[in-house]
Amino acid sequence: MNEPELLLLDEPCTGLDADLRRYVLGLLQQLAERGVQLVMAVHDVRDLVPAVGWLLRIQSDATVRAEPRT
Repeated sequence: MNEPELLLLDEPCTGLDADLRRYVLGLLQQLAERGVQLVMAVHDVRDLVPAVGWLLRIQSDATVRAEPRT
């Protein structure tokens, strides 16, 4: 299987214990460092990998703001 160019992830860490959460986020970070684009829907910003460059905050079905992650 080829490496994808883009991954769409909906709450990839929901229901995971702390160890598995770190493992999954580590894998996603490695993919991002190799150039795979990640689009992640999360409720908890702690579930974002450091390589995420932009945040799109949505509230009540309306875009609140798009901003670079700092």
